[in-house]
Amino acid sequence: MPRPSIDAAPGPVLGSLARPGRAILVLALAMLAALPVWSYLATETALAARAIVVSVAALALASPGSALLACAGLLPLTGPLSALLGSTIGFTLGEPLVLACLAASRRGRQVRPRGPAPDAPVRAVIRPALVLEVVVAASVVVELLALQPAVAYPWPFAVAAFRFLYTDYFGDRGTFGTLVAGVLVLEGIGLFVVGVTLAGRTRAPGSRLLAMVACGVAGVATLSVVRLLTVSLRTGDTWPALLGHIQTIRIS
Repeated sequence: MPRPSIDAAPGPVLGSLARPGRAILVLALAMLAALPVWSYLATETALAARAIVVSVAALALASPGSALLACAGLLPLTGPLSALLGSTIGFTLGEPLVLACLAASRRGRQVRPRGPAPDAPVRAVIRPALVLEVVVAASVVVELLALQPAVAYPWPFAVAAFRFLYTDYFGDRGTFGTLVAGVLVLEGIGLFVVGVTLAGRTRAPGSRLLAMVACGVAGVATLSVVRLLTVSLRTGDTWPALLGHIQTIRIS
């Protein structure tokens, strides 16, 4: 029998060595995404708002794809929903929902259902997105290093930045605005990667995702019309008020 080629051996070996490293990286990213969620749960006083965030995180642990669908339907509604639930902070449910979904699903690693691997076009989109995440993260680190000597060098500043994520991220953002801006970009890229990966397997998840987005947008439009009619009816002179409010009230 022919002897196995020595040149072919390093591939599987390197792949097996890289798996623990990827697992550690994914776990670290999940923990970093979970820290601001803790800040929201500690700051937000509306119990219903906190319950929704915790429910999305639990759903993401059980079924990341379903959690992504829930986020797609809820994200357009988070502004009005936060007001209806009595949110007392200046942030909507949107970002906490995204962070909870990404953290619980381990930044999209578990979102991939069992089945064939994504085809080449999907991989060609995901890889540049992951590279962009690395570039954004590196830019944030460089900016923080530039701020570091002006505050405390170096360990106290790093501790303060880490503490900010789980204490003041949804409270006072003025101290680490650069970190907040970077996290927002990383959240969007993370959702993009998860969505493309999910939709790249079969057509069904992609269709459901679009349907949930459409439902959320329809809900926002309905709430806008209801608000417009309610404000007009309160004036007692409905039709003239309605014509005037159409030109002044923003309708989503």
